[in-house]
Amino acid sequence: MELYITIAIIVIGVFLFVKEYFSIDTTSILIMATFIVTGVLSPEEGFSGFNHPATITLGCIFVISGGIFKSGVMYGLSNRIVKVAKRSYTVALLTFCIISGLFSAFINDTAVVALLLPVALTVCREADIAPSRLLIPISFAALFGGTCTLIGTSTNILISSYAHKYGVEEFGMFEFSGAAICLMLIGLAYLYFFSPIVLPKSRGGNEEFTKKAKAYITEILIDANCDDINKTLQESMLVKELNINVLSILRNNKLKHNFDIGTTIHQGDILKIMAPPETLSKLIDKKGISIKGYNRMKDAEEKFRTF
Repeated sequence: MELYITIAIIVIGVFLFVKEYFSIDTTSILIMATFIVTGVLSPEEGFSGFNHPATITLGCIFVISGGIFKSGVMYGLSNRIVKVAKRSYTVALLTFCIISGLFSAFINDTAVVALLLPVALTVCREADIAPSRLLIPISFAALFGGTCTLIGTSTNILISSYAHKYGVEEFGMFEFSGAAICLMLIGLAYLYFFSPIVLPKSRGGNEEFTKKAKAYITEILIDANCDDINKTLQESMLVKELNINVLSILRNNKLKHNFDIGTTIHQGDILKIMAPPETLSKLIDKKGISIKGYNRMKDAEEKFRTF
């Protein structure tokens, strides 16, 4: 009887994951609760995953990834990536795939994609590239890179912990890096040579996505009465409270491309930012900040791109 109940729960669970009637975490909790209520699992077995070493390790990795995201390490790097990637689609593809693969070996692949997403969208918009032609390869490159180290992907951590549980020696940090690096290189080569062929050049169904992406990117002017003047980006309300991603800074009609989280905000600065609509709506009520659209930096960016 338990076999049929288990199969039924799994089938219903997959159906809910596909249809997305509920969020993924809600569906996961419902599946776990159903296994416990039906008696397939005891409460101890059902909740055992929360104190499993693999779960704790994954939580720590997400904390580290979140710290890297909050530290603003991408602020200075993102502009250099944009400068290189705008040259051509193949250069952009190679640049993002290499960075995604290398980063995901030591940071959770989801966090890596989240870090690169605003940068990739900026390149897509400026170079007139269909977003899918960069975002899909970035995602696959992150998966390839995650296999290279023990902490690169949750699967490796889980297998290592279960190996120890059943008396097998735990895997080392670079236990399977040799084979995984070969796999990653083959995967990156495939992405580089076949993505331009397989992925459509036309925007097609991505037009609506691109329009929405542009809506998230805008420019703001720092007026004289802004509370963030003479504060660093890290100390500012923009980053500290609203978690806004600053893409570039225009100061005295010059594009400041070597900024980081410690860069000071000055009166008259124009910041190109990326944020969800609800965050942008909060900026309207903030003193000393004016939303100016997303075309004020065009001339400066053109000069920077040809530098």
